Amino acid sequence: MFTSIYLSAFLMDFMNSCVSIALALFLADMKGSSSMTIGLAGFVAGFSYTATTFLKARFFSGANRSWFIYTPGIAGLIYFSFFFVPVPVILVFLLLAGFFYGIYWPTVQYFFSGEEGMKRLGVFNLCWSGGIICGSFMAGHLYAYDPLAPFAAALAMGLAAMAGLYMIKERPLSDSSSPAESRDRGNAALSEIGEVRILSFLHMTSVGAIMFLFPKLGLERGFSPQMIGIMFATLLLFRFLTFVLLRGKGIILRNHTFIISCLLFSLGSFFTGKGSHPSIIFASMIVIGVTGAFSYHNSLILHLKHNLPTEIHEGIIGGGLFLGPLIAGFFGHIAGIQAAFQILGLIIIVAGIFFSFARPLIRGRIA
Repeated sequence: MFTSIYLSAFLMDFMNSCVSIALALFLADMKGSSSMTIGLAGFVAGFSYTATTFLKARFFSGANRSWFIYTPGIAGLIYFSFFFVPVPVILVFLLLAGFFYGIYWPTVQYFFSGEEGMKRLGVFNLCWSGGIICGSFMAGHLYAYDPLAPFAAALAMGLAAMAGLYMIKERPLSDSSSPAESRDRGNAALSEIGEVRILSFLHMTSVGAIMFLFPKLGLERGFSPQMIGIMFATLLLFRFLTFVLLRGKGIILRNHTFIISCLLFSLGSFFTGKGSHPSIIFASMIVIGVTGAFSYHNSLILHLKHNLPTEIHEGIIGGGLFLGPLIAGFFGHIAGIQAAFQILGLIIIVAGIFFSFARPLIRGRIA
């Protein structure tokens, strides 16, 4: 069972990261889209994903919806169609893709909520993060070979992931009780829930902006599509390596984890926009990759360990992914795309300082 899940997780994030970068290149290169339009593309996909995960948490959290096995194939078909339709239709199709991803990821994560699943969670993190690395690395190469290639590859991978999931069609999500039925909301062990969730949100806000808007900035600076893909792969490689170090670890929080993480998120965003030399961009990607692994690890472990809905974990990630491109796209439109990343970095550190002072009010029974 877990082998099929590992395979599908690898392929789903391979095709999603590949198409995300290829679509940003496609919109800037072949469609001549503005920063605002590219940011809007990131927004609609993330918004749909977030809305789906929160609705799923409200109405059927942890439920075994066997039809989720078809979501990879449907997503692959949607991605393939991007190459052939006008920009407004792409935006509509991104809404649909976000919906199917919002069904897939929380459902898959419930397989890891039992005792046996928790032991395998580290391998799961390595699989999906490895898929993002490969997809990001290959996106620029496939696009440079033929702009259609990354979208066609997404269709093939979506069908392969769907075939793998068919093997677990009748398996229950977990041997443990359903998270919808056993949430220990008042447990003192959940006092760090606010810190963990906010860090996850701020990190994904930074990543969302970079994933959707940096390809346009990179092209303006004369970076090749291959180089842009390698830069993204660097971020994801260091996140992957950090996941290797975190295998078997519990939640990792220290006295100053929160504000230091916010500062690093901010610096990564700021220098992604400011740096004109590739070495500065690579350094920023490394910083964001390492810190992001900690925030994701803490969030997923927390939600599974305390029977909180993984839809909330994924919804927070989706919220950052749609807010980041929206903010960067808006400020890119009025102040230039380079300034947009610097403004985003400032917003993140200000938010971090604000929540540092407000944290005593939001800790505890926030879950």
